[in-house]
Amino acid sequence: MLLQVDLAALYEGLLPGQHVYRLRSLVCHEGPQRCVAFVLQPELQAWVLLEEGGRASRVGSWAELRRKCEAGRIRPSVLFYEAPH
Repeated sequence: MLLQVDLAALYEGLLPGQHVYRLRSLVCHEGPQRCVAFVLQPELQAWVLLEEGGRASRVGSWAELRRKCEAGRIRPSVLFYEAPH
């Protein structure tokens, strides 16, 4: 999974480095009917897990997020990227 994407690598006519976006959040399936989201919180310098019912818990680094997904068989479905400020 890409933490950063440069649209110039995907589309003709764009200059490299001009349209770079960073991964900010993921909506994931955890089991057949349960969705969760992971959101990068820059002020915490960590990923946060948002669950049904409004529960939130700190996950930590990207490596920790990946381990949590792999261990729980959590599958990312929708990725949200943002442009740097």
